Amino acid sequence: MVKVEFEMNPGLFLEKTLSRFKNNRTLQIISVTILLLLISKPVHSMYVDFSTPANAHERENKYVVFENDRGYITWISETLEVFSDQETISLTMDESDFPIEADGLNIIDASVSFYVSDYSDDNEETSGLGCMYNDGEDAYDSISAFAEHPSTIPQNTVSEYGDSLYLDLFEYPEFETYPFITGYTVDEIEEMYDSSEDVKGEYSFNFTGFVEAGESTFECERSDSSVTFVYEITLSYREYSVVEWNDTESLF
Repeated sequence: MVKVEFEMNPGLFLEKTLSRFKNNRTLQIISVTILLLLISKPVHSMYVDFSTPANAHERENKYVVFENDRGYITWISETLEVFSDQETISLTMDESDFPIEADGLNIIDASVSFYVSDYSDDNEETSGLGCMYNDGEDAYDSISAFAEHPSTIPQNTVSEYGDSLYLDLFEYPEFETYPFITGYTVDEIEEMYDSSEDVKGEYSFNFTGFVEAGESTFECERSDSSVTFVYEITLSYREYSVVEWNDTESLF
């Protein structure tokens, strides 16, 4: 009867079928369940294929990281400055100001070094008839240095002869199974040792001079007008490679 009815009036057959489906809760649930079963596996497969990288199998392997190269390049070459008392200079730069030699290198820290060039031969002046008998003693001048970058803790020092400040830009990753690394792909490990994001941001370097004249004596007056120092800023780099470990080779 159904076949004849469909052939005689297909529109009426479709209308009755839809009406039965709308009014039959059980039929609706069964239909939705079948539909979900049909599409769930393809969707799940598509999600797994999309979210799992092609090299995911590498996470089951063991790897070691070797340092291939290290060194430093000069960012600001040796520069001489003469300061009066409490005179200050400030340098503000960012990674775009790195020297061209830094292109493609894995920069891990920036350092500023300075020394007071007139530490042992101060330019203090003396005046008075008795200076040759009792001219007193020099008082050492000093330099205050400050360095700052968003990736690390600000550094500062005050010295009469010289010092160095280090901005440790790169934080080495830690692994529970070190020196072996597992649970990561090669790309993921290489990204952990990539400092390109750590070096971004503003670098600030400040220097202030403190001029001290020795104590005058009754016979001799002492004065000091300046302090002379030299500073230099350098960048250090490290290059790494990730090697699969096969348990048959020695690390050393």
